[in-house]
Amino acid sequence: GPVLEIIESPVRQPSLYGLALVTEEPLEVVALRWRSMGRDVTDPRDAIQPGRRIFTVRATEAGLAVMSPDRDTSE
Repeated sequence: GPVLEIIESPVRQPSLYGLALVTEEPLEVVALRWRSMGRDVTDPRDAIQPGRRIFTVRATEAGLAVMSPDRDTSE
């Protein structure tokens, strides 16, 4: 299910570093839709996590990314 990760730092003010959304739709379709609404997004690419893809939304105060679901790559 959904995961919310909170990272605390004793030396910084509380702030939102970034947010990653997960979609079941193909990332290329989502990126095109967001571009048609005027959002500046990168092309979908392989994510750091094996088997996942990601694109980044630019020009946001905090980081924002959209990812494909986690897939079992152990097979």
